[in-house]
Amino acid sequence: MRVHVKLSILSVLAISISGCDNTVGTAVSGQGIKFEFLQSALEMHVEICGDYPNDLQTLTRPGKCQILKEDTSLNDIWGNPYEYSYPSRLPSRGVKYDLFSRGEDKQLGTEDDIANWIPKEVWENYYQKQKEAFYQ
Repeated sequence: MRVHVKLSILSVLAISISGCDNTVGTAVSGQGIKFEFLQSALEMHVEICGDYPNDLQTLTRPGKCQILKEDTSLNDIWGNPYEYSYPSRLPSRGVKYDLFSRGEDKQLGTEDDIANWIPKEVWENYYQKQKEAFYQ
């Protein structure tokens, strides 16, 4: 039952993600939702298969451990692949795996990055400011 509820939530998120476009106005919701969607899929993989996958593509490969539909995009809203490694390359960050987007500028270590070791509020604030500037 627990797995079915999570799968339903992921299905709803997948529908939400498919409707996102690449404007700054949707970056806050589109990028944040998709990032959290992938994090949830990784956690489901642990529950079903016992460990985190070696790569994100495992989440879409047919088989016992397939969590996402085969055609699910593993790219951020700018069309760049999310970067993932397990185990974490820097476990001192306090995370078991690394999942991140280099953001719109494609540079790691800049303020538009989204990563599981960066507090959510940091990147949400950045994208909220971008959205506000866009609509002024």
